[in-house]
Amino acid sequence: MATKSPVAIAISRQMGAGGAALGQRLAKRLGYAYLDRAILQMVADRIGITDAELVRWDEHVSRFWERLAETFARGTPDTGYATPPIGTEVRDQKLFQLESEVIREAASHRSVVVIGRAGFYVLRDYPRLVSVLLHAPLAARIPTIMRTHNLTDEAEAAELIEHTDAERERFLRLTTGEVPGDARCYHLCFDTSRVGLDLAEEAVVKLVERI
Repeated sequence: MATKSPVAIAISRQMGAGGAALGQRLAKRLGYAYLDRAILQMVADRIGITDAELVRWDEHVSRFWERLAETFARGTPDTGYATPPIGTEVRDQKLFQLESEVIREAASHRSVVVIGRAGFYVLRDYPRLVSVLLHAPLAARIPTIMRTHNLTDEAEAAELIEHTDAERERFLRLTTGEVPGDARCYHLCFDTSRVGLDLAEEAVVKLVERI
């Protein structure tokens, strides 16, 4: 009898909606590899730099490089016009390409849980993919982020969430062309403020068993 190909669970999430928590639960329960920051580490190893140097590009359009490119494009009074460095879109597309290669390679060897990194899109042609979207109202996510980031100000937590969500959405539009939050991109979508992680976990496991 032919050996079945590995399973890939791709979890997309709004900040504070429980993506990492659900992913860790599923990886432990099913015995799958958990790929979150590990993806960055593998990319860093592949190109010979530290993963910390990649963090500023990960799942967002780098504001630093945007500002730098604008500065060079304008030039300075003593230098005049200067050709801008490699643009932000090129850099982010390159990172996305590298991350996609790492994700596909890992998923071809064993079952994995992929957090973010447009895994639903990268593995869209994968035969045993389960793609999941977690979302929740802002008010429901603020307490989680205050706890996980040791914040005491609700307004600060809300600002962090909104900024992170916006950056992830911008990165997704840039790299995949997909509309963030479009349910048609996923097999399962959960409002974790209503469904909770326990029920979400059971639903994902049931679908994994079915495929």
